[in-house]
Amino acid sequence: MNDEFEHKLSSLKPGTLPPDFAALLEHPPALPPSRRPRVIVWLSLATAAAAACIMLLLSSGHSPVTSVTATAPRFAGESAAPRVTTVRPVSVITDAAQRHWKLLEVDWVEEDTIVFASQPVTVHLQDRHRAIVPVPVYYD
Repeated sequence: MNDEFEHKLSSLKPGTLPPDFAALLEHPPALPPSRRPRVIVWLSLATAAAAACIMLLLSSGHSPVTSVTATAPRFAGESAAPRVTTVRPVSVITDAAQRHWKLLEVDWVEEDTIVFASQPVTVHLQDRHRAIVPVPVYYD
């Protein structure tokens, strides 16, 4: 570091405030009388709006779910069989019994579709998986 520069910085002292500015900081001016009612009105309107939003959020969380008929299910699910997307060879290893194993990295996807009976909403879920699978190697 620059020792001379740091020495100059450490030798600096703060200046004094002008008296009129120091007096202004000690006693800030009051709001004009015409603005006080506006602040109170806006503050009360903001408080009422915040309370209404909170009540709306709390009441929507506890509303009962109504179905179309009493016998209709709330949702129907459909699952597809897992589907392999990629297979990559990783390596070949030999175990203690001198058998050869090929290690494969397998990626697959499991898909589910959920259809809600009470609303026209369909959700499609995909779970992606990856695993290392040992496969025995046989020679003819």
